Amino acid sequence: MTASPIAFSTVVPALCVAWLAAPPADSTLVAPTEALSPAEQQTQFRLPPGFEIQLVAAEPEIGQPMNLAFDGAGRLWVTHSTTYPFPVEGPGTEPRAGGLDGTTPGPPRDRLSVLSDFAADGRARSVEHVADDLNIPIGLLPLDGAGADDAGGTLVYSIPNLWRTPPGGGEKTPLVTGYGNVDAHGMTNSFTRGLDGWIYACHGFRNDSRLVGSDGSTLPLNSGNTYRFQPDGSRLQQFTHGQVNPFGMTFDPLGNIYNADCHSRPLTLLLRGAYYPSFGKPDDGLGYGPEMIDHSHGSTGICGAAWYDADHFPQEYRDALYLCNPVTGRVHRDRVRWAGSTARADTQPDFVRCDDPWFRPVYVTLGPDGALYLADFYNAVIGHYEAPLDHPARDRRRGRIWRIVWRGEGTEEQADPPPAPVDLAVLPADALADHFADPNIAVRTAATHEWVDRVGAAGAATLDGRMNDSEPTFRVHAAWALHRAGGLTDDRLAALLADPDRTVRTHGAKLLAERDAADDLPRLKTLLADADPFVRRAAAEALGRRPDAGHVRPLLTALAAAESGTADDAMLIHQLRIGLRDCLRASVDGAPTLAADEFTSEERRRLAGVLVAVPTAGGAEALAALLAPEGPPFPPADVERFVAHVTRYGSDERLDELLAKRWETTADPLRRVGLLRAAAEALRQRGADPTAVLGERGRATAAALLNASGAGAFESTAAAAGLIAELNLTDAAAGLRERLADPSVGRAAAGALAGALATLRRSAAADAASLLISDGGLAGPQWDGLRAALAGGNEPAVAEAVGAALSVAPAPLRRAAAERLAADAAGATLLTTLAERGAIPPRLLIDPTVGQRLGGVADAALAARVAALTADLPAEDAGLEALLAARAAAFDPAVASAERGAALYKTQCAACHAVGGVGGAVAPQLDGVGVRGVARLCEDVLAPHRNVDAAFRTVLLVLEDGRVVTGLPRRTEGETLILADAEGKEFAVPTTAVLDRADSPLSLMPGNFGETLTETQFADLLAYLLAQREPAQQEPAEGASAAK
Repeated sequence: MTASPIAFSTVVPALCVAWLAAPPADSTLVAPTEALSPAEQQTQFRLPPGFEIQLVAAEPEIGQPMNLAFDGAGRLWVTHSTTYPFPVEGPGTEPRAGGLDGTTPGPPRDRLSVLSDFAADGRARSVEHVADDLNIPIGLLPLDGAGADDAGGTLVYSIPNLWRTPPGGGEKTPLVTGYGNVDAHGMTNSFTRGLDGWIYACHGFRNDSRLVGSDGSTLPLNSGNTYRFQPDGSRLQQFTHGQVNPFGMTFDPLGNIYNADCHSRPLTLLLRGAYYPSFGKPDDGLGYGPEMIDHSHGSTGICGAAWYDADHFPQEYRDALYLCNPVTGRVHRDRVRWAGSTARADTQPDFVRCDDPWFRPVYVTLGPDGALYLADFYNAVIGHYEAPLDHPARDRRRGRIWRIVWRGEGTEEQADPPPAPVDLAVLPADALADHFADPNIAVRTAATHEWVDRVGAAGAATLDGRMNDSEPTFRVHAAWALHRAGGLTDDRLAALLADPDRTVRTHGAKLLAERDAADDLPRLKTLLADADPFVRRAAAEALGRRPDAGHVRPLLTALAAAESGTADDAMLIHQLRIGLRDCLRASVDGAPTLAADEFTSEERRRLAGVLVAVPTAGGAEALAALLAPEGPPFPPADVERFVAHVTRYGSDERLDELLAKRWETTADPLRRVGLLRAAAEALRQRGADPTAVLGERGRATAAALLNASGAGAFESTAAAAGLIAELNLTDAAAGLRERLADPSVGRAAAGALAGALATLRRSAAADAASLLISDGGLAGPQWDGLRAALAGGNEPAVAEAVGAALSVAPAPLRRAAAERLAADAAGATLLTTLAERGAIPPRLLIDPTVGQRLGGVADAALAARVAALTADLPAEDAGLEALLAARAAAFDPAVASAERGAALYKTQCAACHAVGGVGGAVAPQLDGVGVRGVARLCEDVLAPHRNVDAAFRTVLLVLEDGRVVTGLPRRTEGETLILADAEGKEFAVPTTAVLDRADSPLSLMPGNFGETLTETQFADLLAYLLAQREPAQQEPAEGASAAK
């Protein structure tokens, strides 16, 4: 999204449902029932016929479970808490604010426990507490096979570090330090050891971490991300960028890695090096990684993904992903359809439902017995922030772990009980290797780690000999074991890469990504042309890990083949482009340009589309060189991106050359405006003055457009006005005023001209005047007076005209104009004077947004005048409570129209929020919001400022010119701060222009929808929001049975 400079322009507030508001007592987000005992809850489950759910452990043996993991001996490890969501204060616990500011008294007392000796009914007869001094522990991983030496034990995250507990318990030692923990509901979790020996992990929402590994390696992470490290805490590496709060990670047999997330997509097949959607984070220039699912399972809280690859469940339930949904109390099942190597979720009926609303599944894992194990964060309130963290109904002591097994559908088809787990930790080398072909992916993966950690190089020759005439699964796991043990011969590697089985070849390519032998590069280039798309994608990933200019040509060739293929293989294409990105960075950094004449026009098109993801001077130079020759006609939006990139990272000289070339081929002045505005934004990002660099071209272009007439006159006038404001061409103000004074100029064009003049004047009164001119709610002499005053350029006359207009403006428009006026001292004084005269109601001065801005600019004398005017006003809450009650009582679902509400949603909400993946990403998605109920949604819409999550609170910036601006912080780009306004549009503020910054308790959402929406409109919108629940295709299978 292109960000504009701060401009006083018309803003139509977008309806942004509050991210967090205190729920009414009847909210369905808080269970209305009392807690059940585990035995009582067990009778409330509904599963497909033939499945049985069994209790493994419950309070008081465990607290509220977070993550689960099995070790090689078949024991189940669990982190659990009785202090979540408020940590114990202590070393490394970060200061908390904005709804997160609670702490738990006393010493840390959360636990890491291991469960074993499982009975036939699933119950763990042994529960050992390995550590009982933890502070909200989440991620954990027992290190299989290494228990006999100092590298073994168990990894566990506890604020503020990743720790290693030695085998058998004892004093823990930190391995990775520096985890942010302001927000406790993600932190770091889902430690998953891949066949490559690396441990993959998720990093959670909102926290800023500066990780330091055991070897001194560092990794900064902000909010959602994935990363990896070695079992000893060394070699920290980013794996993917973005997501919101990833929680849950799993591998499939091909080595694809998936995770669960909320507020982006519930399931993602992660491509190494890809960027994924998050709040306020841009992609890298390539676009976000492809999605695999087009809905959100009707929820904003999805976690704990597990791939089922075992033979205990029936075939229909294998090769599927299982997901936990603590908001709706369900476990979902998604099968995967493949388009080439691109995964697409095929959602099946829900796997688990529970009629006890306290059921909160948060983690699921495949056990060595082929059963699925569920962590149930048993609670009246869901684990994340749909309800306040200090809600009195939030439970701190109950938690359950469940096991789901297949029993068969009838007496004649009773299935065998789950097989007893094998203790891999005591098996000799050959017996251990036998399990490389186990039908259960959890068993064969654990056996691989066990073999590497306990047998290693001493058994390499024997294992290599067993690979001949073995089945593919055995060859995959044996190959990784040999590679990690240093015993993979060149002949064996060559055989793997030529294997007739695509899974073996895919893992062979992935294995090459972990090596650095020069001989591997020709092999990888050959694999780029493999018949199987998974092999090609793995080869592309591996070449990107070994960036070199020599890889550009084969990657380009493979990309062309993928784009022209029939499979629509978006994930292969994206991984190829990531590989090109990394190889181009290695190629162009240090080299002046790419040799553009060595590439065809189509190849230049592909290269240009990737070079925008190379944020270096070399990348800018190479991109400019590719654009110079006559080539394929790029879409205007692409050319603007290219110009912005060259401007941001290249030299002024290169920019001038590029614009000169574009001026030769772009006669349309509107297209030139787009190029100049893109360049101006990029110049601000690097701290340069756009006026100095682009002023001459800007003046000429604006002059050619400003006085256009006939068809397209409005578009030309608006473009000229916007460009003048963008480049701060103060010497063009006279032309704007002259044009504004022309009576033939229509309202829309007048609004654009007024907005540009307001930007040049940096005056709150002029800003309010531009809003009043643009809005359709004002007409007659007041509108004429505003236009004449602004065109005349006399500040007192502008202030007088604004005052006259406000005295007759409708309430919503008056409030919006008051927000504009309160942005500087002169405007605040005018606003107060109007209230003293009775021209506007004094209550307007204590409107949350107006009052906040007044507080930022008013001196002591003005503050005293405001206080005197508002001292005797009744509390606003009384009127608001009456409005809430009235709107809730008036809602009649039989009369309200969700269809009409959908149309309202598109115009009022979609700029900020998404439903079903459609809409903005400024505020949280609203999938499943209907579960909140009528009373809660009324409060969300009509009283958005009551309780706002700190991550979605606005900031107030005092600028060097005396103005105050507010917005939702999004990110920093170079020397500019990017914020979002109430319309969901981004705007930029130079960091050098900010004198002071203060956090605000207010939401971005305006609080005047009681005025702007009629009772009928509000009811229609409410009907639409209430309809946002689980998708219909997720209903349970026919004949779903209660659990035994």
